[in-house]
Formats: sequence, structure tokens, C-alpha cells
Amino acid sequence: MIANGIYMSKLINLMPLWMCCEDYLVDALQVNLNKVARTVTRLDIYTPTKVLMQQCGWMPVKHLRSS
Repeated sequence: MIANGIYMSKLINLMPLWMCCEDYLVDALQVNLNKVARTVTRLDIYTPTKVLMQQCGWMPVKHLRSS
């Protein structure tokens, strides 16, 4: 709940800024989101990103950007 309240709300509120960023910045944002998801789920680094996002109920940044 804390991650949804703090991290995801900031990510969504700043969406207009990162939607037009360079790809390498969006990739860095995804890496950061993965780290938060790993902290929330307590899964190891070998867990695929897709599984992490499903466990948290989040969407990958690139998916948000393409919609």
C-alpha cells in the first residue's frame, strides 16, 4: 500500500513529463520500478519483470508509454 501511495502516485502524476523522454531515460525508470516491485514482493533478482508487475498489479512503464 505504501508503494502504491507514494511511488506509483508520483509516477502517474509525472507521466506527462516522462512520456516524451528519450528511451534510455524510460528504461532507467523501468529499472527503478523493478527495484520497488522487488522490495514490495520480496522476490529475488531472477524473477522476471512480468511476474513482478503481475504480483504488484502494476503495468510496465513501456506499456504505459505506448498506450
